[in-house]
Amino acid sequence: MTFGFKSNQNEHILVDRIDYQMSQKHSIFGRFLLANLETPSTFDGKNPLTINLADSRTRVYSLVLGDTYLIGTGTVSSFRAGVNRSWNERAADSFFHSPIWACRASLL
Repeated sequence: MTFGFKSNQNEHILVDRIDYQMSQKHSIFGRFLLANLETPSTFDGKNPLTINLADSRTRVYSLVLGDTYLIGTGTVSSFRAGVNRSWNERAADSFFHSPIWACRASLL
């Protein structure tokens, strides 16, 4: 007896950061994140009932930059900016290319 689906996900995450103190009053920083997730289809190539997840690839980018300057006692000038971008690609399984299903589909 066989049941359940295999989970063959591959995930890669890159995190990077930089901090720089230009002077005692001035500092800048940056943060970068890249996440990549690849999930293959659960389709076994024969039985369309095994399609639980479609083939998908997801990538996310995130960038944050900041600048802080101490003007005087109790006065701070601060700037922060952030950008996010995501990319999702999904591919449908082609189970109608099987000879058995192609014959049944042509009869409809």
